[in-house]
Amino acid sequence: MESLHTLSFGFVQDVFLLVHKTPLPNQEEWARMMQVVRERETLAGVLVIARDARPGPDMRKEVQAVTRKFGCKTAVITDSVVAKGVMVAMTWLNIPIGGFRTDELDDAIRYLDYEPHADALRNAIEPFLDRSVSGTL
Repeated sequence: MESLHTLSFGFVQDVFLLVHKTPLPNQEEWARMMQVVRERETLAGVLVIARDARPGPDMRKEVQAVTRKFGCKTAVITDSVVAKGVMVAMTWLNIPIGGFRTDELDDAIRYLDYEPHADALRNAIEPFLDRSVSGTL
């Protein structure tokens, strides 16, 4: 995982992991992260730890372009009402996005249809969750 001030991100197989560390991502860090994603040849899904993240409209449009390019789903893990509101706005852009509570990591992995790599995803994400998540996949 590449760890910056406002974001951490990386890949597990063909799933992109994104951890928001602050509500509003730094523009330069967001651009760096988007560059890394755009350079990929394949992307099976995106798994986000959002906390109280609220990316702006331009950032949401970039996410829309990525999900269209790769035809993938995004699973967002958050307990924040604000972040859930941002997810609703993203559905208006026809972004295939599913919202999950912090204790629903397994459901998020199922949503992405990525159960064969559940342990690797769980191991990569768990250090960033606010509480421990036990896996059953």
